[in-house]
Amino acid sequence: KGRINMSQAILPPLAVLIDPGKLSAFAGLLDDCALPMLTLGTKPIVQHWVERLSEAGIKHFLMMVDNVPEKTRAFLGNGERWGVEIQYANIRKGQAHKAQISMVPSEDYGQVFIAQMAGFPKISLAEDLRDALSTMDVVSVDGIVHWTDQFAEQHQGALCKLDTEHVRLIDHPKAYWLANMDILSGKLEDPLPFGFPVGDGSWIASNCKVQNTVRSFPPIFLGENSILSKGVVIGPNVVVADRCVLDVGAFVKDSVVLSRTFIGSHIAIQNMIVSGDTVYRAEDDIFLHINDLEILAKNAHAHTSVTLLERLLAFISLLVLLLPSALVALQRKLTGKDALRNGTVYIEHGRDLNGYRQFKPVSVTSLNVSHRLWRKVPWLINVLRAELALVGSSPRINEAVEYPCWVSDAEDFVAGVISQADLVATDNDSFEEVVIADAYQLTRGEVGPHVGMWLKWLAGLFSFKH
Repeated sequence: KGRINMSQAILPPLAVLIDPGKLSAFAGLLDDCALPMLTLGTKPIVQHWVERLSEAGIKHFLMMVDNVPEKTRAFLGNGERWGVEIQYANIRKGQAHKAQISMVPSEDYGQVFIAQMAGFPKISLAEDLRDALSTMDVVSVDGIVHWTDQFAEQHQGALCKLDTEHVRLIDHPKAYWLANMDILSGKLEDPLPFGFPVGDGSWIASNCKVQNTVRSFPPIFLGENSILSKGVVIGPNVVVADRCVLDVGAFVKDSVVLSRTFIGSHIAIQNMIVSGDTVYRAEDDIFLHINDLEILAKNAHAHTSVTLLERLLAFISLLVLLLPSALVALQRKLTGKDALRNGTVYIEHGRDLNGYRQFKPVSVTSLNVSHRLWRKVPWLINVLRAELALVGSSPRINEAVEYPCWVSDAEDFVAGVISQADLVATDNDSFEEVVIADAYQLTRGEVGPHVGMWLKWLAGLFSFKH
């Protein structure tokens, strides 16, 4: 072990905390936010470091800032609110380690602790760090700073590297998401949560607006100046950073919502990290990007594509079924009942800039009979008009009907005259059973001009199970 001299003994220790920069693995999550400023539990990662090191007796900090440095400076200030002193130095892109080392002052401080803020400092760090600083000149956490060896050599000090078990590494979005889930569950402990405790395991910061109809399931951490509109369902296991808005009926579970993010009405978020227009799906380890201009462009060209084969099959069907349909209509007339009835179905037609689904009404004429398949025979005219596909999913009967996102977001979700639900469901079946039939149809790939489905539909017209 090294020994400290008398001049070092009377000088205060210094913590050098380094912003690891814009890590490529985080993609759009770090476009407008430094990694140390990402919310972990109830506060940013950098605040966890300041509090943990202050507990170990370090009151002087040098923040080596890189990505979006002004936001880190604005949040930390001079450190007065934590009872510490914070100074700053900018890391320039491509800067050599030797140049970075030269920015660390040595004449005014004794021992130096160096760490990258690409991790969560555990409680055990403070105790081991106090012991290390009593005998060593330079202390770091093994494996998370590249130039501590050179720094110790330049300053002729003894080097101690603490075990990585003291820090939960956050070098990937999934690791960041998991760390938040573990803080919520208590696997990672934060002894100084920020905000006001509300029930078991829930913390809400100041100036939040939460409507009375919001349903919450702890644990939940809600940041400052956030708004939860009526009908929102939030939790369990949700971290919402500051200045976020969850609009009417939004559903958020097992997710992290970063600062200044708007979640639209009736949008469902689960197992995700959401930041502005960037979404990370933890289960699939993929990023999605919401581009407003792309939404507009798709909406401008949104239409129902009906192939020539579909129109040909619809025309053949109308010729075959014209006489039976006329006889059914005549029978209804003779009994004093209406032969036809008019209605409207709604076809999804893209989204607006707020993310709301847009629908195009399509007028349909049906035979006024109880048989599910015969009732839709006149809809074949809508296929000839290219308003409905021949084979597809069940059209919505009103705009309020909501399909699950895993159904409605499928590329092949096209409303058609012939659907799987027509072949297996009855008029008494619930909407849920119709959705299950549509989902089964999508997974089988039985959409588009599927001749097999068309033949099944024709055969079903002359059965009586409907």
